[in-house]
Amino acid sequence: MLMKNIEKAAEGRIINVSSKAHTRGKIGFDDMQWETRPYSSIKAYEQSKLANVYFTRHLSTLVKPNVKTVSLHPGVVRTELARYIFDFYPGLQILMTWILFIPFWFFTKSSN
Repeated sequence: MLMKNIEKAAEGRIINVSSKAHTRGKIGFDDMQWETRPYSSIKAYEQSKLANVYFTRHLSTLVKPNVKTVSLHPGVVRTELARYIFDFYPGLQILMTWILFIPFWFFTKSSN
């Protein structure tokens, strides 16, 4: 529904947020839903970010020349994305919060 308006604009832009993690991603085309291989939240995240990059590149071949498609890594942003990472290791969650997350707090961007 938006494409008509984007293509009418003098300089339309479509921006997809990905992650630097896409560089480690591999898409399991034979098992996209992780039904036959062991599930890994990190590998699934990397796969989804690589899919964002592939989608953006393909979309650039479909839109008019005045539309720019961009896939970007926003940097390290403070979100609750990792809030459940260590749930299966309760003691480790506290330790890793102090070792990893608190020191990086000062080097991250706010999500607000």
